Amino acid sequence: AKKIYLDSENSVFNVIGAEALLRWNCPELGVVMPSQFIPILEKTGLIIPVGRWILLAGFNQCRKFNALQKNFHLNLNLSYVQVKKSDILSDVMMALEKSGVNPKNITLELTESGYMDNAQELQSLVASFQKLGINVDIDDFGTGYSNLRYLQYLNASTLKLDYSFVHKATGGDEGDRKVIKHISQMAHELGMKVCMEGVETLEDIEKLSEYGADKYQGFYFGRPCTAVDFREHYIRSDSLASVYK
Repeated sequence: AKKIYLDSENSVFNVIGAEALLRWNCPELGVVMPSQFIPILEKTGLIIPVGRWILLAGFNQCRKFNALQKNFHLNLNLSYVQVKKSDILSDVMMALEKSGVNPKNITLELTESGYMDNAQELQSLVASFQKLGINVDIDDFGTGYSNLRYLQYLNASTLKLDYSFVHKATGGDEGDRKVIKHISQMAHELGMKVCMEGVETLEDIEKLSEYGADKYQGFYFGRPCTAVDFREHYIRSDSLASVYK
C-alpha cells in the first residue's frame, strides 16, 4: 500500500494481503510451474475440480490468517475456462459457506482479455461476485489485448497493471510511463484502486510513486512461500498494531 513500512526503522512491511499461487511439487520432476500444468488442466477440463479445491483451500487459509490479522486479504485467480465450463458462482458460494471466511477479505482476479468478445458477460460476473460481498480485481492489465472502455462499467475494486508493463516503465520507457500515468488516473477517477505488479526493488517504488499507486506487489516484499512460512514472516497480529502507530 502507499504506506510501505509500519515502523520508523523501515524494517516491517505493511502487508495488507497476498495472492494464492499454485505449485506442483512432483517427486520425479521437482517443482512444476503453473505455466506448464495449467494449460493441461484447462485443456482436459481438470481445471474445474482443481479450481474448486483452490477456492476452498484459499478461503480456509484466509480465515485462519484473519484470526490473527482481521483485515488481511487473499487474492485468488479464476481461469477463463473454469468460469466458462462450471457454475462458478455456486462453487464460490459453497467455498464461502464451508470455510466461514469473511467475503470482504476475499478478492477474485479476472483477466479481461478472455472476455473481449463478450463484455456484458464480464460485467455481469463482476456484479454477481460483488453481491456476495467479494472484491473483484482486473488482472494483467496492459498485456496483449486490453480494452480501456471496459473500465467504465466494470466497477472492479482494483486494476492490476501487469509486471511486464510496469518493468518497461521502471526501465525508462517514456511511452509506457505516460500510458501508466493516464491509465492510473483514469482508474482512480472511476473509483478503482491501482496495483503495480512486479516490484522488485525500492527504486522501482520510488520511480512509480508519482503515479499514485494504492498497492504494490512483487518480489521486493517476498517470494512465493508456503502458508506456514508466510504466517511466520508476514502475518501481523492485530494485538501488535499499537506498536507501529
